[in-house]
Amino acid sequence: SNYRSSANSSRTALQLDESSAPTDSESPYYRCPSVEVPRKIELKPGYTSIWSQEGVWRSADGGSAESESATFGKWRQSFTANAWRTVTVLSGYGVNEAAAYFMEETSLAELHQRKQWQIHRNWTEYPALLPLQKHWDDALFLPKLEVSHNEKDLSSGGVTVSGRPSSNWTYYSIENCNRKLLFVVALQDSTESFPGAFDIYDWDGILVAHSLTHSVIDRHLLVQPSTGYLIASAEAPTLQEGRPFLDLPKDASRGGVLSYQVQFEEGGYTNASLLLQENYRWVVASAVQLRAIVDGRETWTPLLPSLRPWIYVALGLVIAIVAVCLIFLTWKMWLLFAPEARKASAASSPASTPRRSESANVV
Repeated sequence: SNYRSSANSSRTALQLDESSAPTDSESPYYRCPSVEVPRKIELKPGYTSIWSQEGVWRSADGGSAESESATFGKWRQSFTANAWRTVTVLSGYGVNEAAAYFMEETSLAELHQRKQWQIHRNWTEYPALLPLQKHWDDALFLPKLEVSHNEKDLSSGGVTVSGRPSSNWTYYSIENCNRKLLFVVALQDSTESFPGAFDIYDWDGILVAHSLTHSVIDRHLLVQPSTGYLIASAEAPTLQEGRPFLDLPKDASRGGVLSYQVQFEEGGYTNASLLLQENYRWVVASAVQLRAIVDGRETWTPLLPSLRPWIYVALGLVIAIVAVCLIFLTWKMWLLFAPEARKASAASSPASTPRRSESANVV
């Protein structure tokens, strides 16, 4: 391993020191384009077309975030492919852009079969995370409490939680341009009132970031599992806006994908997460972008994938009709020209006419 210990021992998270950084020859993303992410960024979705949707990643550290110079990357989802849920992240912008890595929906069984990958430790096995998650849940579930009572018997009743987070999780692999597995993002399904959380695992199945997700606001705090220290904050549509998840407008012309702002913390301290480095921040940005895209696809579905079976049927019918027409045309041409060709052949034969004449005289 490129980190302080192997996945099978006590390594608990990406840690920053000189020996932990992968070298060019050892890195699983060697020779692929890199995406260097500033400390504060904006993830902006573009408009959808029948063929695809794109979005841009821009710096929000200062200056105009709308300028092309602030754009350092983009993502694209093609609806023409069979696996249309795959998201391609491109480094650069315009003529300099190039595919850096791919984010593809998968499952734990498929990851184990294709990549021999499995989760070695989830968030419940980290002592630093357990009290954080408990205090977080205790505080944030309060807005979801409802008091119920019987009007005829005021002594009866109780306090219940209005809805609960989903127990379903979807997994996305992040693979480089050579299809080497880099990271795995686990996305909890969002419900109507609960934004979904997410976790990030490295290529050894070690949890490297866990989100503390607000129960009302679409706000996520990414923390380091081994220490509980904050890595980054993300919120839709902007940081500290505090708009309830239910009130966020999901524009169908942009595929229902929300805009996000992400702010990274300062790194450089002992045992700091490697995800705080400029050339690793893309991992967190990718997870947040997946959160936005997957939530958007719950409210908007591209037309082309649903039309594809009918397009195949229509193409098959067109090909069949063209084939029948060609066969019919060939048959008509044969009927038209074949008798004339036989007559011309018979008339041009020097031996056929005298033989008929001789036979007639004998009779």
